Amino acid sequence: MRETIQSVKEYGVIVLPSCGPARKAATLTDKENAGAALLDACKEVKNAEPVQVGSYRGFAMSVSFDAFRQEYTLQLKGQMTHQATLGADPRGNLTRIDNALAQMPQRLESVKTQR
Repeated sequence: MRETIQSVKEYGVIVLPSCGPARKAATLTDKENAGAALLDACKEVKNAEPVQVGSYRGFAMSVSFDAFRQEYTLQLKGQMTHQATLGADPRGNLTRIDNALAQMPQRLESVKTQR
């Protein structure tokens, strides 16, 4: 978990691999463009089965769609999996992702106290 926290501090880019003919691989550092590209990637996800859409701050990113709630959930996979519900705002989604990652120290403490 400590390595995961260090990874968050070191990386600040989104890497989106090509996925289908409509999308090209990209490394994005601008939050607006990265958030918009993430929303575009979500359009290709049609069900609850997670689809890998890229990486952010050293974490593999997957997105799934909950048809009942009509919402996308992003999973960030490191040593643990962190989740964030995505909305319609490109910059807001990156804030949600950053907030989920900011909870890692508290989650680490929680794991330590459960032992």
